[in-house]
Amino acid sequence: MEDEVKKIFTEQTWFVATMGKCPNVVPIGFKKVEEDGTMVIADVAMNTTKKNLQDNGLIAVTVCDPETKKAYMAKGKVKFFEEGELVDALNQFAEEQGFPFRAKGAVTFKPCMVLAKHPGPDNDKEIEWI
Repeated sequence: MEDEVKKIFTEQTWFVATMGKCPNVVPIGFKKVEEDGTMVIADVAMNTTKKNLQDNGLIAVTVCDPETKKAYMAKGKVKFFEEGELVDALNQFAEEQGFPFRAKGAVTFKPCMVLAKHPGPDNDKEIEWI
């Protein structure tokens, strides 16, 4: 994984897309990228998103850097965690940061594909991910 790509996914808000009866897109700020490339999303207020993911497991995450104008999309199939070490670690982090909310669970996925989504010759070029 390129450092620039990981930096953008780490620092910027994710726009998480799922599909149920209708398309659904939500901004997510309580998230992280693990060293092995696994993407983690805290379930704080997921309602439609969680239902869609439980129905089909498919997710797309788009992110962009307003300064560099670089944008990327990661796609994959999720796993749910409603308790355990991952959820505990997310809640410990939230407490340390003084967040007024806690994770009810977590969603993880290892992208099966990451694409450049910025204008130019690299648009739709697949990016190497771990």
